[in-house]
Amino acid sequence: MGRKRKERGKASRERRSDQKGDVGERREAPNYWPEPTNPKGYRYYFYPKHHGAGNATDSRWHPEISRQEEFTIFEIAVRLDLADEGGNLYNVRKAADGTILELGVFHEQVARFWKPSTETEAWHGHPLWPVEAGPSNRARQENRPGRSVFRKLVEQGVLSKAQSHRLNNGKNI
Repeated sequence: MGRKRKERGKASRERRSDQKGDVGERREAPNYWPEPTNPKGYRYYFYPKHHGAGNATDSRWHPEISRQEEFTIFEIAVRLDLADEGGNLYNVRKAADGTILELGVFHEQVARFWKPSTETEAWHGHPLWPVEAGPSNRARQENRPGRSVFRKLVEQGVLSKAQSHRLNNGKNI
């Protein structure tokens, strides 16, 4: 079984165990965003592994990023349809002046939000690319978003062509 499938399966099990309540009742667990996204109504899950509960080489959101900000980054990706061919979404974090900011503890500036395997599962995301100062297993080119993702980020005005080129080449902005 591939790494991606294992991660999705583990996330799905954690999400199911995170939901508590009586039979037929669904209470919101603390790791879910309370509202679905607009306009598509996707649910979002804050996967503990990407918030420090995993191992030292796992992708982790920078501690200064609040859940509100993480969800907003996801929601913008949904609204702008910043998806790859597999339906996974991508986005960056921008300051008010347009500067691209770091997302993760390994200085990543592009986040990936996994498309769930079923429509009833919630999305989750993590900082992805580039990894300039982190575990070598995460800095490989296979983790880089495809060119179509960078093209969409430019077309939607999220990145300039120069910023896109630099990130595509594995360099921070």
